[in-house]
Amino acid sequence: MPLRYAMSSDGFPLYYLMKQAKRECLYFLHGWPHNHTAWSKEADYLHKKGFAIISQDLRGNGKSGSPERLEQYGFRSYADDIETIRKAERKNKIVLIGHSFGGMVALSYYHYYPLHVRALVLVDTLYENPVKHIPFFARTRAIPLMKHLLRFMLGNMHTSKKHLPYVDFTKLSSHHDIFCWLQGARETQLKSILAILYEMLGFDEKSVLRDISVPTLVIEGQRDKRTPEADVRKMFQSVKHAKLVIVPDAGHDTNIRNPFTLEHFIGAFLDKVVEKQRQGRTGIH
Repeated sequence: MPLRYAMSSDGFPLYYLMKQAKRECLYFLHGWPHNHTAWSKEADYLHKKGFAIISQDLRGNGKSGSPERLEQYGFRSYADDIETIRKAERKNKIVLIGHSFGGMVALSYYHYYPLHVRALVLVDTLYENPVKHIPFFARTRAIPLMKHLLRFMLGNMHTSKKHLPYVDFTKLSSHHDIFCWLQGARETQLKSILAILYEMLGFDEKSVLRDISVPTLVIEGQRDKRTPEADVRKMFQSVKHAKLVIVPDAGHDTNIRNPFTLEHFIGAFLDKVVEKQRQGRTGIH
């Protein structure tokens, strides 16, 4: 199915897959540096269950435009991009389903546009700078230096017009997380990769967690080294109407490497959310 596109508020094409259906609209957000195909298997399954689907290539990734200026990679810009597409497709409320960096984008959208969120699904993600949880960075003051170096590098880099390969992540389910990341990096502008990393280093949505009032499903791979389970549990405990699922033997890219397990958990969660909202209740317990 061909991708649609909308123009961002700052003039960049935002490509996305749209599948219409009668049930609620699910909005998929991929990780860094992936594209919308990272969610293809789950999206196909849930579309067959009657849900409408939007699956976006986030700015700087996939076929979407790659901005030149660092401030154009801020999380507010990503939230605004979702809002642009939501309006273009005339959807009132959406269920945000985000993996890793995409989960951070989902939290940012909720921060700025909470009235348009029906539910949240956060997969292998955190509410703050993920690098600070790496032991080396936790013990040192290396993050400010890292940000300084990245800003210097980005100030001397430009995006290229060269055509880059487009990776189909559905074909990488048997590969390691690192291999998936490297394949995504092949199709992504180096400036975009570094600019997103820079913005993640300053990410902090801890304050929004206690304000989340919609049903929320938190999913974590048992063997995920990038988002430690202890920190994911802190996030889960901070959200009122949340459920936590730990996927046995799964790593970080659960949506790519464990799609059939993930689609089962997400589908069951959404069925329960829809039923309870029809009954006029918010929680999922």
